[in-house]
Amino acid sequence: NMKQFIASIFPPTIFKKRAQYAALAVGFWTIIIMLAQLFRFEKFPKTLEPLGIGDGAIAAIAIVLLEFISLPFLLSMPRLSRIERRISGACTLLAPGVWLVISAAVLMSGGQGKISLFGAVAALPGVVSLLLAGVWLAAIVYLTAKLWRLDLK
Repeated sequence: NMKQFIASIFPPTIFKKRAQYAALAVGFWTIIIMLAQLFRFEKFPKTLEPLGIGDGAIAAIAIVLLEFISLPFLLSMPRLSRIERRISGACTLLAPGVWLVISAAVLMSGGQGKISLFGAVAALPGVVSLLLAGVWLAAIVYLTAKLWRLDLK
């Protein structure tokens, strides 16, 4: 039954703490970004080429994996071992951190390059991407501190 399946994904406390509500929102934001990147994935690596990291395919795969692995932590999934939760939490911080670095790199190269936070779906001006990644990272840092303190059994 669908209700039991959904209940099994999330811990019973999911809607008791504001931090978990916020983390859920950030989780959905991450899913939207990931889906946008995967939507036209064949074009996504090319958008990373201006960074001078080769063809961008490995970077594109790594970025999507980071975002994906961050989801169990953000969605407060139960039955994660301590190490799984730590890894997922680290990826939660790394994903926006990578975008912050990419945005800064494009801006510092003086290029008016567009940054493809949303993959090939929509390219953003560097400053917009930098701000979005900065806000995303700040929210994650704040939430991670709160979520670590929650006992998610």
